[in-house]
Amino acid sequence: MTVGEKIQELLDWGGKNQKELAELSGVSQSAISDYIRNIRIPSIEAAQKIADALDVSLWVLLNGEALPVTTLDMTEKERRLIGEYRRLTGSEREAVDHVIQVYNERKKERTGG
Repeated sequence: MTVGEKIQELLDWGGKNQKELAELSGVSQSAISDYIRNIRIPSIEAAQKIADALDVSLWVLLNGEALPVTTLDMTEKERRLIGEYRRLTGSEREAVDHVIQVYNERKKERTGG
C-alpha cells in the first residue's frame, strides 16, 4: 500500500475529506491530492502533520499495511451488515462488491479525489 493509498484509507476510516485534512494538518489540499494520486511523496514533516491530523502515528501512516479492523472498531450496524454479507452466496457477494466499487468510482469522479 502506498502512502497515498494509506492517506485515503485513513480519510475514509475517519470520515474526513481532503479539505478537512488540509485544514487540520496545515498541508495544502493540492499537495494532499497529489499524495493520494501518487504524484508526489510527502516529506517527513508533511507526513507527520498529516499523521497528527488523522490521529495516527507516523508509523501507521508510512508502514504500508492496511488498517486492521476489529469488531471494537465497528458500529453495531457495520457488524450487522458484515454478518449479512457473509451469508450471501459468492455471486451475490460479487454483485455487492461491484456496486460498492462503482459507487466509490463515481464518488471520486464527483469529488475530484
